[in-house]
Amino acid sequence: MVGATVNGTITAGQVTTNEIVSNGSNAQLTLTSSGSGDVKLDSGGDIVLDADGANVTIKDAGTSVLDIANNSGDVELTVSTSDKNFVIKGDDGGSAITALDIDMALAGKATFGGEITTR
Repeated sequence: MVGATVNGTITAGQVTTNEIVSNGSNAQLTLTSSGSGDVKLDSGGDIVLDADGANVTIKDAGTSVLDIANNSGDVELTVSTSDKNFVIKGDDGGSAITALDIDMALAGKATFGGEITTR
């Protein structure tokens, strides 16, 4: 087994590894893509986000957009920006559709793109 311990920053064009571990009481692992490049997670299996803090936050330019939280087993999706909507979109036979638009500026008014069917 070959291993390396780095205290600081690694700058590389490409890194191939089986595992990256960030240890310690205040450990933080940051993957950054400079310029306009994307950060891509590509897995032959599943991609698992396991947050023991029970929270995953999605940001854009440092501003929280969506918060996914575990609240006693309930999944909570929170739109983090004031008065912005939660929108579910899809593709219906090749046409882009908005299936559901929940308007946070109107206390959660829901607009469905089609019929509402109950059991």
